[in-house]
This record gives sequence, structure tokens and C-alpha cells, in this order.
Amino acid sequence: MLQFERGFIMFCDDLTEGECLERNLFGDKAKRFQCLDEIKPGDIGFLLNINRDELIGIFRACSEPQLHIEPDAWDGKFAAQVRVELVGKLQRIKDAAFILKKADLEMR
Repeated sequence: MLQFERGFIMFCDDLTEGECLERNLFGDKAKRFQCLDEIKPGDIGFLLNINRDELIGIFRACSEPQLHIEPDAWDGKFAAQVRVELVGKLQRIKDAAFILKKADLEMR
């Protein structure tokens, strides 16, 4: 059984999803670095593809958020980065917005 205390969801789209999965790296804009501050190694994360309304996961954070872990990722557009590893097989959950709303999860 997978046990964790905290989880996080990072956003991607059809253009950025592949690079997230290939590099085992989640990213956000540098100005949002403080929003990632609570992510710690071992925390469980998911990708939310906003184009497909699909929750992708399950991932484990391997690092704390840092700036420019891989400076060339996403052509430098998402400098706030977290290294992740896939846990088990890649899973895709459709209708993610509906599921997250039903679960009453806090999104910030």
C-alpha cells in the first residue's frame, strides 16, 4: 500500500506533458517557486493535463523544488522544478476536474 502525508498536483498541457514524463521533472514558472516550497522528497504527486482533463500519475518527489535543475527543460520557460520518479505503471484518470471537485481538494 502506498502511504503518504502530503500530495501535490502540477499542471501540464499537451505540449509539455511529454517532456515532464521523459525527464522525470515537473516544472512551473520561476515566479511561482514559493508555491512549490511545501513539496518534500517522498511526497506523492500527479500531473494534471489541462488540455485533456486527465490526471496522470503516480509520482514521488525525489528532490525539493529548485530553480533550473535542468535549465534547458521546456526551453527555459519553467525554471521552478521538482525531480520526480514514477511509482509503478503510468496511470491516467479522465474527467479529472470533476473528480477533484468531488474530492473537494484545495487547488492553489
